[in-house]
This record gives sequence, C-alpha cells and structure tokens, in this order.
Amino acid sequence: MQKKNSKLKSTRGASMILALALCLLCTTVASIIVVNATSGASRNVDRTSQQRGYLAVSSAANLLAEELEGVGAVVANQSTASYPCKDYMTQGEIEYGGSVISGYMLPDGIFNEYGALTPLIQDPHHTSPVTTVVDGSGVFGALAELLVKATEYIYQMDAAYTEEFTIAPVVADERLPEVKGVFKMDTDYNVRIELTTDISAYTITVVMTKAAVVSREDNVGQETHNHTVYYRKLQWNGSYGDGVGTLICTGDVKAITQTISWNPPTIVKGGTME
Repeated sequence: MQKKNSKLKSTRGASMILALALCLLCTTVASIIVVNATSGASRNVDRTSQQRGYLAVSSAANLLAEELEGVGAVVANQSTASYPCKDYMTQGEIEYGGSVISGYMLPDGIFNEYGALTPLIQDPHHTSPVTTVVDGSGVFGALAELLVKATEYIYQMDAAYTEEFTIAPVVADERLPEVKGVFKMDTDYNVRIELTTDISAYTITVVMTKAAVVSREDNVGQETHNHTVYYRKLQWNGSYGDGVGTLICTGDVKAITQTISWNPPTIVKGGTME
C-alpha cells in the first residue's frame, strides 16, 4: 500500500511539471506570434510611409521638370564707367588759404589753367562704378522668379546661390506629405533641385544644365563728373597766391550683355547637393 501511495505521488508530480512545461511552451509560441504580428504591422506601416514619400517627391520632381521645360533665357546687362582720375594716385600737399592742405597731385598737362602751379584735388578719385540690370521677361514658368533672382545674384556677387522651399498639397491631407526642396545654381548657371520628405529616405534631384552664355560688349557713351582743383597761382607782381578751378573728368562707359539659356531638365534618383 505504501508503494502504491508513493507511485501515485510521483505520478502527480510528473503531471504538474508536464503541465507547467506545456503552459510555458504555449506562452512562448503566443509571444512569438504577437511579436511577429507586431513586427509585420510595423514593417507594413514603414513600407507605406516610404511609398508615400517616394510618390510625393516623384510627383514634385515631375511637376518641376515640366515647369522648367522651355523655361526661356535671362538677359543680364552690366555697364562700367572708366574714369581717368582713378590713375591720379600721387599724394601731396600745398599751401592754400594760409594753411597746408593735402590731396592728390595732378600730373602735368591735366589741368591747364594759366599760371597754375602744383594743382591738387582733395576729393577721392573716382573708381569704376558698375551697374547691373537683369531682365527676366524672357523666363517662363513657376520657377521664373527664382531663376532670375539666382542669376542676378551670381552675376553681381560671383558666388553660388542657394534657396530652400516647400511644395505642399493644395488640400491639407495627412496622407500627402510636404516636399522639401533645395534649389542651387552654381557660378556657371547650372541648376540642381534636391527633393526630400520627412517621412521617407527617398531623394530625387532635378538637374538643368546651362545651354549657353552669349556675350556682347558695346561702347554706350561717356559720363562726366567734376573735381575742385586747388593750386598756387603766379600773380602779376611775381608773387604767388591762391587759385581754385574745376577739372572735368570724362569716362568711357562700356556695357557687357549676356544671354543665359538652359538645356531641358533631367530627373536623377538620389544624389546630394554638390
């Protein structure tokens, strides 16, 4: 009887261990199923987000490429006046009005007032002023203003131009993300527009290279300005007094006109702004 009881107790213990092991196995299998289901759902959400991002930047790239097709040309004009007084660099001083004044001495033959000695101008000599006018009336499309602005900046500053912008859906919809764009024009007038979104890693770049820059140089006339000249003047009695006069400085004005045009745009997947 004692042996039977012992065996019975032993069987109950084995049954309990088997039940616990089976419970643990079920729990593990259930956990794996839940994790896989969650991971699959997460991957599906991420995949959907990536697809939405790709579709957004792809649509934006096609839109911009369409706008840049046959965009036209920018005409930039830069005129420069060159004055001879920029060469009067020799500094000096003379006695005038009972005191000593300093300025720039005029070379012989420049100021021909009779009896004038050591003519001098006090105001700074003129440099060569530059005037720039960019005509964008021949540029078309939604990006016309941006192209003209970038061209004018490069023409004046001789430096690359960069500007950021966004393309948002007309109707607010969380399924349609905003597209971020970075517009860049280099000093050779080549254009790159990089498009991205916050919800995906996709990048698409619209590239538009310069087709030609046609230059023409013209002499467009002359401009004048005046300098006040101070000098020592020989008097009738052989002494020297103060003299004042005017130097008329005439400069030649030249204009360089450049017409800048572009090739049709292309779309490149990926890429970074260079």
